[in-house]
Amino acid sequence: MNNIDIYLGLGITIFMYLVQLGVYWYVTRFPPGEINSMYGYRTRRSMKNQVNWRFANALSNRLMLIVSHIYLLIALLLLLIFHNILSGQCYIAISTCLFLIAMALVIIITEYKLKQFEKKQV
Repeated sequence: MNNIDIYLGLGITIFMYLVQLGVYWYVTRFPPGEINSMYGYRTRRSMKNQVNWRFANALSNRLMLIVSHIYLLIALLLLLIFHNILSGQCYIAISTCLFLIAMALVIIITEYKLKQFEKKQV
């Protein structure tokens, strides 16, 4: 990978990380209070009632922070370890896939925990 590819890949990785941090900051600063279809963690289960809504939004926001740090760490390690092997396009594709996997994990874990939370409420 040449220097331009490294900087481009690093820039995209850091940009995606900063987007995640920005979303975390915004949702922490302005949490979605009432159930709505515009803003917050919106799934059928989370929008079932206000208790689920608050639980799911708080949990998904914390998970996003944790997962974003893990994403950055893995993406940077890949860049450091495999910079001689990977092309810039390949690294950007891997970094983007890692980002999507991170977001999917937030949803999967939140839905699992929300299902457990609902069972405890009954």
